[in-house]
Amino acid sequence: MTDETQEMSDPEPKRSFSETCNYGKMNYWDARYMNFSSPFEWYCGFADIEDIITRYCPKDANVLIAGSGNSLLSKDMCDRGYSFIRNIDFSRVVIDQMKMRYKKYADIMKWEQMNCIDMLIDDNAFDCVIDKGTLDSIFCTDDVEIAVKRYCSEVERVLKPHGVWIVISCGAPEVRLELFENDDVQSDNFMSFDCTVFAIEKPLLDNFYPDEEKYFYVYVCKKDEVKAKQKRKKKAMANSKTK
Repeated sequence: MTDETQEMSDPEPKRSFSETCNYGKMNYWDARYMNFSSPFEWYCGFADIEDIITRYCPKDANVLIAGSGNSLLSKDMCDRGYSFIRNIDFSRVVIDQMKMRYKKYADIMKWEQMNCIDMLIDDNAFDCVIDKGTLDSIFCTDDVEIAVKRYCSEVERVLKPHGVWIVISCGAPEVRLELFENDDVQSDNFMSFDCTVFAIEKPLLDNFYPDEEKYFYVYVCKKDEVKAKQKRKKKAMANSKTK
């Protein structure tokens, strides 16, 4: 058995509903990754969503994994031919672990400690942003409304025109789409995305949720450049009024 196989066989602690209250806290994740460093997949593995990702995210795309954790997602994507993936997470512990684990991928896969609601990334930098459970964790932070709004705006900002944000979430469309598809230009929550939603049956590896919750959702949010221009114009007008 190789070291990596042994590492992957280590048991993951059983999750509880009360534990989710800590999912927005950095110290929780640092402690978790120190105690359980084995790769762990939220909701699904790459194979479960490969068709969707490859349909909307070409293999020569600049890809950002927002809130990467210790998932195998970026490694699996590199193994399928993706040539540039940047992974960010606010836990220094997991970033250091992943840098060491995947040193041989250093030319095509980068790891950086960064807060997803305040990204130190240029505008229009990525063709595709992938979120597997990160938005759901942000819903567990203090000041939820502010944090979620900032995160959505940051993703919108770092995406190139016509770029795609792929969100894997347990949140149903009736509560998630209003975040992505608010096209009221006058609203403070106006977003420039057009979304396609896929419902995917949860694999057997996910036994956290009650039996009646049989699906998770994949939101493919494409940045509409017409809407993005409207948003930039609105922001410029607001800035001019404050001067």
